[in-house]
Amino acid sequence: MERDKAKRGKNKKAKKARARSNRAQARAARSSIELGPARFPRVKMSQVLIDFAAPYSGFARDEEDWKMLYLVATAAWNATLLLERGMKQEVSDMIERSPYDLPDEAKFIIKDLIRRKELLFADCKRFIYAHQVTMTKQGPHLFVASSPD
Repeated sequence: MERDKAKRGKNKKAKKARARSNRAQARAARSSIELGPARFPRVKMSQVLIDFAAPYSGFARDEEDWKMLYLVATAAWNATLLLERGMKQEVSDMIERSPYDLPDEAKFIIKDLIRRKELLFADCKRFIYAHQVTMTKQGPHLFVASSPD
């Protein structure tokens, strides 16, 4: 009889441990992959913007450089989406009359990034509403708020 009690106790403990493990695995799966409407893994927009601006990241030396890089990259990204909607004049005005007093190099970079977006990131149609750059020990950390897919 005691043997049966001990056996049942072990079975209950093993069952509870398996249930905890299954719940933990399910939580980990949900937190590591967001599923979009098409049920495909959704890429974080911050990572997309980092990849998008990568050709110019070698020029950034300090926090201000990183902020300017992602400001220019965001402007180029959103400008491309506006161009796709037939707003060519608005985009030209935005680049030429920027309130940020962009130097000519930044205007060139925006035009180059617009071409890059059209060639390599054409499938991503999400608008970037805001971004924030903070410096960490590992380097810049980028937060991006964007529209859904």
